[in-house]
Amino acid sequence: MTVKSILCVYAGESYEAAALKTACLAAKRFQAELQIVHPMVPIVVYPDLYGVDLAAMERDGLARADRAELEAAETAAQSGLPFVRQTDADSGHDAPRVLFATTVGIASTVVSAFGRTSDLIILGCDAPQTSYDMAPILSALLDTSVPTLVVPSGSEPVSDLATPGQVLAIAWDGSAAAGRAISAMEFLIAAGQNVQVISILPKEERHFVAPVEKAAHWIALHVGGAHIERAGP
Repeated sequence: MTVKSILCVYAGESYEAAALKTACLAAKRFQAELQIVHPMVPIVVYPDLYGVDLAAMERDGLARADRAELEAAETAAQSGLPFVRQTDADSGHDAPRVLFATTVGIASTVVSAFGRTSDLIILGCDAPQTSYDMAPILSALLDTSVPTLVVPSGSEPVSDLATPGQVLAIAWDGSAAAGRAISAMEFLIAAGQNVQVISILPKEERHFVAPVEKAAHWIALHVGGAHIERAGP
């Protein structure tokens, strides 16, 4: 898989900082174009709210958009990438580069609208015990069919996506979805990397329903060997 178009939807939340940095580093690594989109919630979703200053809400939304653009520009500069506003973009400009746009809409809708024409989606997530908006992640996973990298809050940015970690785990159940998953993630698997193919099935079906050997063999043919792990439910 060739990665030439990366999407990062950045609402300006603190837990998204690592994802923003990872997206810039990924664009540099793949010599790709990174589209950073800041979603601005439309005021129309708050019609006639009693006692709410809608004008103040609009000013706050614009201020958040300005801050998001500034943070995106600073992160792009730290990665040595040119930063261009979407309205000023020249389609003939060479990658890697960062395009920034603010669009009116909720984050999950923005992810699906922009993500379907991207090669890779990178999003941030907060700690599991916190309450945050998971809708963008679910939209990327269920509505786009595009490989999605979710970067936890506070994690170190991934500087080289060809080797994102010492161990790469692949869940395999023999389904079409699992097949598409390993095919789509081929660019994340490096030669010599420790790859584990995990199959969780009842004991009597482990060798019949989902032959993990076939998945491990596919990985071996394309990039290198894989270790098989079998476990019960």
